[in-house]
Amino acid sequence: MKRGVLAAVLCGLTLFACAAQAEISGQYTYQIEENGTVSITDFSWKEDQKDIYIPDILGGYRVTDIGEKAFARMADDHSDETINVVVPNGIKSIGEKAFMNAPVSGVSIPASVQQIGDGAFANCPISQFILESENAMYATIDGVLYNKMTKTLVAWPREKREGSVPEGIVEIGNYAVYGDTQIQGWIDQGWIDLIIDQGWIDLTTFIPSTVEKIGNYAFAKNKAKVSAYYDIKAASFGENVREIGEGAFQHCVLQVTDPMGRNDMIIGDGAFEDAIFHDLNNNIWEGTVKAKKIGDRAFAYSFLYNATLDDEIIEIGESAFVCNTNRMRILITTNSKLEKNGKGAFQYGEELGYQYGSVLPNDGETFVTPRKVKDLSDYSFSHAFRKEDDRETGVNFTPCRKIEVSEGTERIGNYTFEKNVLIESVTLPSTLTEIGVGAFQECPALTSISIPSSVKKIGDGAFDRATITLEVEQNSYAALWASENGYKYRYQGVTEDTSWLNP
Repeated sequence: MKRGVLAAVLCGLTLFACAAQAEISGQYTYQIEENGTVSITDFSWKEDQKDIYIPDILGGYRVTDIGEKAFARMADDHSDETINVVVPNGIKSIGEKAFMNAPVSGVSIPASVQQIGDGAFANCPISQFILESENAMYATIDGVLYNKMTKTLVAWPREKREGSVPEGIVEIGNYAVYGDTQIQGWIDQGWIDLIIDQGWIDLTTFIPSTVEKIGNYAFAKNKAKVSAYYDIKAASFGENVREIGEGAFQHCVLQVTDPMGRNDMIIGDGAFEDAIFHDLNNNIWEGTVKAKKIGDRAFAYSFLYNATLDDEIIEIGESAFVCNTNRMRILITTNSKLEKNGKGAFQYGEELGYQYGSVLPNDGETFVTPRKVKDLSDYSFSHAFRKEDDRETGVNFTPCRKIEVSEGTERIGNYTFEKNVLIESVTLPSTLTEIGVGAFQECPALTSISIPSSVKKIGDGAFDRATITLEVEQNSYAALWASENGYKYRYQGVTEDTSWLNP
């Protein structure tokens, strides 16, 4: 009896091992699932590929699933020839990015399909989706694919140039309008030379008032064609939109009004990365960014030439406004309610040789850090403050010369204020307990700084030893640290004895 049980177990394990093994039949790589059905995991494209009729049987097993990226291709990794795809009845699931970037111009989706993954048909040259009317989960309206259960725009055909999303839809799905979509025709080359062959979408008419969320990479440009941008004419993103997903408008040109967003909006990671903003007259946009939370790299390398961050913003993610070109100027007011700023939130790089930071002083020549931020994160204002006016480039601004770290701040992170060459004065609060590694390094104009006795930790190279004198309290941690690390220092509040000069 025990021997029979063991044999059955071994047999089952053998069958499971076989089921997990990839099989090949012609152009198809597939996997036999535990339930005895087949999932297509890969397709071998040919240079002279003809229309594809996906088989309903492979290896004697019924095909029920098209796996993630099974038919996907690299962008532009094909000729201008397009093909049709016929999906057989019996297919239940089409995986994420299953046909992404594939030269598919026509696809028929049977009633059996119950699940279509994000970006399944992203950047395919489809003019309309054809769907069997008996499908319980999905529907088409004017050739556009929607999820009936979640009231989500699943995929807008890339070659469909007119139309809009109907009222009642609550979400623009992940990758729904991704790629080289050409809605509402073409317009001439725009106001910046980088914009070529630009298509445009008027979000004020495209997105209905019922939409509450714009999904991940919903309108993002194909990264293989970063020199071609959408010109998204958006007086607003929809009056009820409260969430903009990850990468939703990457590599886009947006024509927006002031303000942009709303106080309860969540802006996802990389939502506007490498985006360009201009106003309704095609001039450089100047206005207020409104949100509750701004994600990591949300506006990284974007063209925000004169943007004010709304006082109601609570959280800003890592590298949210990182920039390495002279195309970003950010103002944070002294009334900001910001509570958290991520690592490198306003860091400015030198990769392209530019010499202008992105943060403006908020009080004359002084920058006052947000009053509710307790931890000024690593690199958050590294090289962030602008240099003098540049007559050659015409850059005009008030340079920042003083930093006032607000009361309540407990930590200045590693390299937080490094490489700000014009900073002459820094005021530290009585609540400060830590100054990180390299926090004020390469700030040659900063020759003196007073360190409160509350500071109990100072990182290596926090200041430029050759140029600075530290003002410290006697018997404080800062006094001991300065002495042990070879810094020039003097005691605060100590009057030098000059009585010996009197007769």
